[in-house]
Amino acid sequence: MKKENLDRLIQDTFICVHNLVDILIPNIMFLIGIKTRIMKISWEIGSKSLMRKGNRIKYLGRFKVGFNSYINEQNYFDNCSPITIGDNCMIEFRNLFLTGNHIEKDKSRPENEGKNYYSKPIIISDNVWITSNCTILPGTIIEDNVILSAGSVASGRLESSWIYSGNPAKKVRKTKGIIR
Repeated sequence: MKKENLDRLIQDTFICVHNLVDILIPNIMFLIGIKTRIMKISWEIGSKSLMRKGNRIKYLGRFKVGFNSYINEQNYFDNCSPITIGDNCMIEFRNLFLTGNHIEKDKSRPENEGKNYYSKPIIISDNVWITSNCTILPGTIIEDNVILSAGSVASGRLESSWIYSGNPAKKVRKTKGIIR
């Protein structure tokens, strides 16, 4: 083989390898980075669960998803306290999960002295469907087989086997069996 041909072959091979490295290495490093961060902060996501792209989770270590749950795109999880999502849940797009809030400066309430922020966990039980554009406030507990309709604001305890709607979320009617 002539020296020019060998040089050209080496140059072409280098360009191909360089292009391949440009494509693969960032993706591989991204995946390795995610795996490393997840292992360090012990985020838990159950088998057969799926989380679509575009979700934002403030603290991965305080986020747990059960078996066979689905989380659609563009949800925001502001989890200063833990957020737990049970088995067989569906969470549609553009929902806000807020575990913290600011406290009004009220000197007549001694429990607020020196504090300006509080945080409470959110617990979502099994077979829950949260539709789109909902807001789940700090300390909310959503029991089994609940549907939260679009645009609702949930706070407190949402009782099992009910459809909730509105701001604040109120009972609309009983569900007809297990959701999903």
